[in-house]
Amino acid sequence: MSKAIRILGAAAVVLGLLLPVNSLAAEHEQSESPAMSFDYLAGIGFMFGGDTIATYVTTFPPGSTLAGETANLDVKGGNGGYYFIGAGATWPRQNLALELHWGLFKDSVGDAGRFSRLATELMLFTELGRWRLGAGAMHHGSPEFKDDDLGNLEFDDATGWLVQLDYHFDVASIGVRHGNIDYELGDSSLNGDHWGIIGTLHFGN
Repeated sequence: MSKAIRILGAAAVVLGLLLPVNSLAAEHEQSESPAMSFDYLAGIGFMFGGDTIATYVTTFPPGSTLAGETANLDVKGGNGGYYFIGAGATWPRQNLALELHWGLFKDSVGDAGRFSRLATELMLFTELGRWRLGAGAMHHGSPEFKDDDLGNLEFDDATGWLVQLDYHFDVASIGVRHGNIDYELGDSSLNGDHWGIIGTLHFGN
């Protein structure tokens, strides 16, 4: 948790430095910008990191470049694809945006093993030109590892912190993010910290 506080604190410092600059820039645009706008969101991300839950040895199929070769593939607490939808509100005069995301965060090795969790995120962004810096909270519900041979592990719901830096186009944004979260199972803890890239489509501006 202390690492999460440090990350969030650093994000807050940067946000604090950018907000006065954004406020000055916003004064010149107040007559042209709406007070507030809403949009809908859909996106995908790919994350990497966390503790290893299970390792699988896989063999590349015939006809592939590495046919017959084997590789070790891990299911990790911070790995996976993140698929989400959401809604956002933007205050152009203040260069601020608030976004709420709902999605599925899942890592798998074929049908062998998979670790999934249902994600809810709330993030506040400050904008400087086409760049956006955001920080917020995430809650992962029903974190569960499933393996038909090893059995299932059902972790407690978990809450963590996020920081994200985006470059915003007209109807889309692409960015990098860091998440800090741990999953508890009895007396054990699984680290789910991750880094990754994320792309978002914005509808309704």
